[in-house]
Amino acid sequence: MRQIIPSVLALVSVFLCSFLPAQDKQKPIKLSKKNHQSLQQYYLPGIAHKNLASIVHGANQIIRRNDSEGFQKVESYLKSKRIPTISTALPEARIRLASMNVKDGLPHPGIRELEIVVPKLLKQIQNVQQTVEQFSLAQERIKPAENWRAYERQFWTSHVLKNRIQNSQTALKWIRQSIEQLKADKKAIKKLNDKQSALVNANYKTKLNEIKQIETRLAEGDIELRIYRMEDAVRTLADAKSSALKKLDAAFAIEQDAVVLNDAIRKHKGNNTWFRRPNLRDQSVAATVNELIIAGRKHGGNWQEKAALLKVAIHWWQRGRYGFGPEKNGLLKSKTALMNQREMFRLIMPLKMPNRQDVQSQKVAFYPLRHLHNWAIEYSKPLPKGGDSYTRVEGRVSLFNGFV
Repeated sequence: MRQIIPSVLALVSVFLCSFLPAQDKQKPIKLSKKNHQSLQQYYLPGIAHKNLASIVHGANQIIRRNDSEGFQKVESYLKSKRIPTISTALPEARIRLASMNVKDGLPHPGIRELEIVVPKLLKQIQNVQQTVEQFSLAQERIKPAENWRAYERQFWTSHVLKNRIQNSQTALKWIRQSIEQLKADKKAIKKLNDKQSALVNANYKTKLNEIKQIETRLAEGDIELRIYRMEDAVRTLADAKSSALKKLDAAFAIEQDAVVLNDAIRKHKGNNTWFRRPNLRDQSVAATVNELIIAGRKHGGNWQEKAALLKVAIHWWQRGRYGFGPEKNGLLKSKTALMNQREMFRLIMPLKMPNRQDVQSQKVAFYPLRHLHNWAIEYSKPLPKGGDSYTRVEGRVSLFNGFV
């Protein structure tokens, strides 16, 4: 009898609940036929295959066809399907194509597209600007690093930020060119509301000059730190008690910094300009650099050749071990690589290079040993998600989602 009572109560509760009002279920979002066609024909294939031009064509059609309410409906539809929204994918696609100087066949952005894209780009540019201004090498006074690994971290960060600055300049140039094209249509300009007019008439040249100024500050900070590293390298190579590992780092630093510093000095002399940083204003810095190079090579001996072979081998091994492309689980480059040499060389790499212990303990995302599977797609494992733990290390790249 005691076993029957709970069963009866359960049946009664189910019966009573059937009379309660059902919870409102989220209705599926229905799109117009033309919006659906633009998604199916251009936007979705572009997202799936990383075809930037296709993304731009599909997004441009949808923006021109819809008012704000209709556009938000399309955005909500994409979110519900867990597909990158137009407001996220379009700015990146536009700037990537602009960095490759791809213009032919692309639709010109109208004012409504600029209303979506420009604020996104300006926010990213502002973030880049703030990050660079807070970085140690952009300060007026800098100090030598504590050790070789600290030097490498600062130069790596400098490399990442230089790429972001280049992307910011590309974005600002694209904005200015797009607005000039828009201004050519006098009738369209007269129809702009106050908000749109403010966007069109904003002073983007001033922002571009600001970005160029912080680029100069960062570049000169990089140069000053390289001189400090060369001084440390000469001392390390001259010290008979230095370990073999330290001498390898020092010998490699001499050759690497020699190329960078000589190119920078030659460039400034050719332009009849000189450095602005307090520690670099004296033109005797050129003679100082030359003396350091001579001393470093004198003490370096055979270590320079050994260091070059080792560092180059590590670089290419890391590209093969941890680098992956944007398609087919990282096994393939995108179609844009066929149009641009920089895209062919570019890979996606971890922001922090994993070590053996990290991978074994799964402190970082797992990287498939693809070379053990002969790069066979059917055996490859899913790639880790992109984001703040990854960065592209070669060439100009995206401003968004943790990529640099």
